[in-house]
Amino acid sequence: MRKAAKERIAKCKRENLCVACMEPFTNKDEVAIRGCHVRCYHATYRAIRRGKFTAEQRVRAGKLLEAKNRGRKPSNPVSLESSE
Repeated sequence: MRKAAKERIAKCKRENLCVACMEPFTNKDEVAIRGCHVRCYHATYRAIRRGKFTAEQRVRAGKLLEAKNRGRKPSNPVSLESSE
């Protein structure tokens, strides 16, 4: 990731901005998806599906945050067995 991208992300986190459009989140309860407004996130993935760019390119540019593994870990014995 380039220095400019890291600076962009740091500014967005500091000022509570969307990393894609650099606009503030309207309220504190608004859900951010990978650092973006919901509408910006969906617009990004529509562009990715059309082949305009890749998710990796957007992450390197600082316009999309890295994906995190979220959710509960499987606890069902069958799910645990099948994940091995």
